[in-house]
Amino acid sequence: PYLEAGSPPLPMRSLTTQLVGVAAGADDAAIVDAAVAKAVEKGARAFTPEDRRRLAECMHWLGMLGPEPVPQKGCPLDAFVAVLSSMDDMKFHAGERDMVVMHHELIVRRGDGAREVRTGTLVQYGSETASAMAQTVGITAAIGCQLVLDGTVKERGVCVPTTAVWYDPMLEALADENIALKEKRHLA
Repeated sequence: PYLEAGSPPLPMRSLTTQLVGVAAGADDAAIVDAAVAKAVEKGARAFTPEDRRRLAECMHWLGMLGPEPVPQKGCPLDAFVAVLSSMDDMKFHAGERDMVVMHHELIVRRGDGAREVRTGTLVQYGSETASAMAQTVGITAAIGCQLVLDGTVKERGVCVPTTAVWYDPMLEALADENIALKEKRHLA
């Protein structure tokens, strides 16, 4: 309710303290420590002192520890997106584009006992008409919808695309859009 339109302005620092679970009067170090603890609790690796320093620097740069009012966008995620969207340093300028990189490496033991390394790498660049993130996320979601609408996939509800009925046509359609992993194999 505190981020709904018409609510009293809330300083970004107050939102940050609420989100990381510290008292409103906490100093910067306590807020950063709480943010680190939350991240580790959620599965992040342990933070080094350099990681903590960089996190504090980023939180300052993003205005998370400042007095500026939080955009009233209904929820913390939408408010933060509005903050990022308003920052000149976060906008694409002429000639700039984003990039999505995904890499995985699997070591498998084959039936003959040999160890094999299998890698898959995707590098997708944004274009003048769509960011790489929009391409890889938006096109994938659209293809998933089309598979359901066309009747290719009969499942309904929340589905995890880890079965061939999903991933075979999905990967084929993504390749048609020039979004594909480059796969390699070699013996370990």
